[in-house]
Amino acid sequence: MAVTNPLKLKVVSFNMHGFNQGISAINELIDDFTPDIFLIQEHWLTEANLNKFDIFANYFWFGCSAMTNQVASGILVGRPYGGVITLIKNELRHQTTTIHCDDRFVIVVIGNYLLVNVYMPCRGTVDRSDLCDSLLCDIWSWRERFMQHECIIAGDMNADLCKDDDSIANRLNSFFNQNSLIRCNDLFRQQTASTYVNIALGHESCIDYAFGTSRLDIVSFDVLDLNLNFSDHLPLLLCVNARACSSQAKHKNASDDSCVVNSSASDNSNATMQLRWDKADTLAFYHYTGLHLRPVLASVESMCLLASDETRMAVCDFVDATYDLTVSILSNAANLYVPTRNKSFYKF
Repeated sequence: MAVTNPLKLKVVSFNMHGFNQGISAINELIDDFTPDIFLIQEHWLTEANLNKFDIFANYFWFGCSAMTNQVASGILVGRPYGGVITLIKNELRHQTTTIHCDDRFVIVVIGNYLLVNVYMPCRGTVDRSDLCDSLLCDIWSWRERFMQHECIIAGDMNADLCKDDDSIANRLNSFFNQNSLIRCNDLFRQQTASTYVNIALGHESCIDYAFGTSRLDIVSFDVLDLNLNFSDHLPLLLCVNARACSSQAKHKNASDDSCVVNSSASDNSNATMQLRWDKADTLAFYHYTGLHLRPVLASVESMCLLASDETRMAVCDFVDATYDLTVSILSNAANLYVPTRNKSFYKF
């Protein structure tokens, strides 16, 4: 990754609490601060309405709706919810690679920075603890693929990280500490600044955060109290000294079909290669893997009978070898019986 010129980025993280509630705040931020990147949570839009973000003509966007499955299952009932999207200035198009999006996080690379926009589950969410663990695991698996980059993780954590009696806060703190991520409001002594303010309910707390891997790159951080903000969250603004990368790939889209990127940001989506299981010879795949994995299973059963404290090192080596062999068998089967094609290869 060839690093060339300095790249100063203004990054805003903001929970809109609905597109209509948050749009005035985004317009004010653009007028007063001209951010380079918006990390937006809870836009509440269905996939068919994501084009509303086209109103911000100087930005392209990458993200998805959290309501896709709900819409597909039948008549839409109840209040809208969720959704994350990242807005990026058009001037940064040549420095941007779109990596992955899910209904709770979006990842892009800009220059030498990996930017993760995240919306963690709130209180009352079914299996909240397991969902948090899964999200953190997924996010870090992407982070590990880009360890040569610095990283910013920002968004609505839905937990006050200063509370020791909150199990979710403890999980999040453990994750960020273990992975050497620095909390921005600790750097700039704003630990007590509230980011969630619900005047009607009389509640306020600090649940929106930004974390970074390089304290030297983070120039400033602030929680902004705007004049026209109808969301119950306050936006975070951080300034980061990044670096432009001359070898950066242009607009590579994630292969997940649930991701949506506006047309101005997608140049090579048709070149994305994937295994086409709908065109595969699944019966041959089944017989091939059954034949070749049967000896592997037999060796695992034999090792289980021999395992003891004396053979612990041998077991560790055996597990590694078994893992490699299993992956090799599955890969060979896929190469033989599952075609790999780009998205537009077959007729719709």
